[in-house]
Amino acid sequence: MESNLDLEKVRNEVLRKLGRNLLIFQHTEALLKFFASSTSISAYLSEFMSQLSYQQESVKRKMMGQLINPFLATVYGEKIGNESLDLSNEIKISISMTMEGGSDRESAHRASLETVINERNELVHHFFSRVQRGALEDWQAADRYLDKQREIVLPELNMLGSIARAFREAMGVHQAFVDSDEWDAMFELDD
Repeated sequence: MESNLDLEKVRNEVLRKLGRNLLIFQHTEALLKFFASSTSISAYLSEFMSQLSYQQESVKRKMMGQLINPFLATVYGEKIGNESLDLSNEIKISISMTMEGGSDRESAHRASLETVINERNELVHHFFSRVQRGALEDWQAADRYLDKQREIVLPELNMLGSIARAFREAMGVHQAFVDSDEWDAMFELDD
């Protein structure tokens, strides 16, 4: 009887950790979609919101593995604004976010993201085989595996979160300047 209670207790803990890890992967995917769709936009003022919507819609159904290249291109790629001279009368707005660090940093970040994707695929597609027999020792091993997996993938989620917070803070600083008296003073005429 003790063994059945132990098995149920371990199984419940594994299921809790399985859900926890899935949420980590979903959060990571959501951040990658945010970066791929919202941190590099260039459009005429009249088209800006439709361009943003288009970019958000274009990544909505993409899987995590399909988001690495757009994310890296956005964050480590060329800066917006190198386009040819536009003689249109309409204002063109560009917003972008880039990280410095060169190809070594980009390669390391790519490797980290690929590890996250491999871990996600292992969890989603192959985890059941770890507990299929239903033996207590299999569930205990699965419990340890989920803790180790969390340790592997959580640093990348934290990194993406800190980048997103920095982008939000930068946008907030810019908005505060636009809302300031200093901004308004630029448009006042001297008598």
